Amino acid sequence: MRLSFFGGRFRVNLLFLPLLYYLVRNFGIETILAFFLALFLHESGHMIMARLMDIRILSFELLPFGCAAHMESFAVVKGSKEILVAAAGPLMSLLFAAFPNLLIKESIFLNAAAAYSLSLAALNLLPVLPLDGGRILSCVLSQAMQPLRAAKICSVCGLVLSAALFLFGIVSLFMGEFLPTLLIFSASAIYASVFYLKNAAFSFIRQIEKKPREFAKRPLIGVRHIAALQGTAPEEILTHFSARDLNLVHIVGKDMKLQKTLSEGEILEKLYQ
Repeated sequence: MRLSFFGGRFRVNLLFLPLLYYLVRNFGIETILAFFLALFLHESGHMIMARLMDIRILSFELLPFGCAAHMESFAVVKGSKEILVAAAGPLMSLLFAAFPNLLIKESIFLNAAAAYSLSLAALNLLPVLPLDGGRILSCVLSQAMQPLRAAKICSVCGLVLSAALFLFGIVSLFMGEFLPTLLIFSASAIYASVFYLKNAAFSFIRQIEKKPREFAKRPLIGVRHIAALQGTAPEEILTHFSARDLNLVHIVGKDMKLQKTLSEGEILEKLYQ
């Protein structure tokens, strides 16, 4: 299902439908509206920060654990900006969660929205892609290692945590306590983690392929120089690429003399061959 929302496509993930059914069946319309208010405010934090950072939002996807904002390629965006955009959503949720307690304590609707905001902030700070916590962790790790490896490590962390939460939900079920929200969330998080783990290399290549269009908008870019011995496989060279800089690969022989210099586009062509 796709709609237009704030200039970007709005998509409803099919995994959200079981959660929506559970909310409609067990809670009143006021509670559902409170949930969507909390969701809107959370995403507004991302939108405001993205606008301040001059980053365009392409689409929104409604998931069981919230709404994921898909933005333009971070190929030319500094890691610190990506962290700020990712953290802005949970920060907005935490600020709103404190609002009713400070000013309007007797509003049932606002208290419900505040409770959902607190839950959204906690869930989205978990290190699971594509949650905000997963994006922050991936960005931090990419400062210390190759971005592709950082994305895979983050995906594995998310998979382990999601599986542990799902197992906890199953154990609770056998002990007589049914936690449907936890089971839906953890199951969808497991699916997302497996997807990101399997498609990490493909997503990284897609991000590099989008770089020329992004650089046309921001003509000043950084350059990353990589030295590789002649005969090194393109797949191995790719793991050392930076998604934010222009990658230049200097091919050297065993005598350490420069043979030639290849652009990242030429490396991708060799990879496709």
